[in-house]
Amino acid sequence: MNNIYKLKSIKKVLRKVLIIVTMMLAFNFFENNAYAGNHHSLRSLTAKCIKLGELSTCRFALTSAEALQFQAASQGRYSCQTKLLGLQANLIMIILNSSNNKNEALLILNEVEEACKLL
Repeated sequence: MNNIYKLKSIKKVLRKVLIIVTMMLAFNFFENNAYAGNHHSLRSLTAKCIKLGELSTCRFALTSAEALQFQAASQGRYSCQTKLLGLQANLIMIILNSSNNKNEALLILNEVEEACKLL
């Protein structure tokens, strides 16, 4: 009887561990996909956001910039991180339809590409 109780207890723990590992793998997959969307796709997403003004594209550009910004911060690349934060602010203004000069985001993107080489 005592062994059955231990077995059930071990099964519960293993189930929880499996759930946690699955969640960690899923998070890592999405995180790596965001980072894989490097500067080239960030440029194309930002340009598409400015040109078409599609909310979903703008949000994806913002998410990509944020992922790169976290990566820059973790590497101590503060100049790069600051430029990415500026780009994010511009993308938010575009999303909110509050940006008078949408080309400013492209100018900041050029600065991002210069400051964030090899990120």
